[in-house]
Parts: sequence; C-alpha cells; structure tokens
Amino acid sequence: MVRSEQCEQFMKCNVRDPLWRIKDRIVAALSTCSLAEIASDAPSDQSVVPLSLTRGTTRPAAGR
Repeated sequence: MVRSEQCEQFMKCNVRDPLWRIKDRIVAALSTCSLAEIASDAPSDQSVVPLSLTRGTTRPAAGR
C-alpha cells in the first residue's frame, strides 16, 4: 500500500507539505552531527549556528 492510499484526505491535506518541510529541516540539522555527539553530555566545541525564526501572529492573553 502506498502512503497516499492510506488516507482519503491525502490529496487535499493542507498540513502535509508544511510537515514535510519541518521533517526535512530536522533531518538536515541532525545530519550535521553524529549520534555520539547527540548522546554526549559534554558541550560541543563547535561555534553556535544561528537559527532563523519567523514571527507568527500573537494572540492576546485569555481574559483580556
């Protein structure tokens, strides 16, 4: 069975592509280090890599 046949909403799914992009970014980030580095408690000697953040809309706090 092909993945697209598992869900009747597959072709209309509006979260499928964004989730695949997130998965691709996670895989790319994890591919830059080894499993031993991930499991290690010691801090890495590598420099800090800046992340890009996207601002979303903010919602007012409840009760305001």
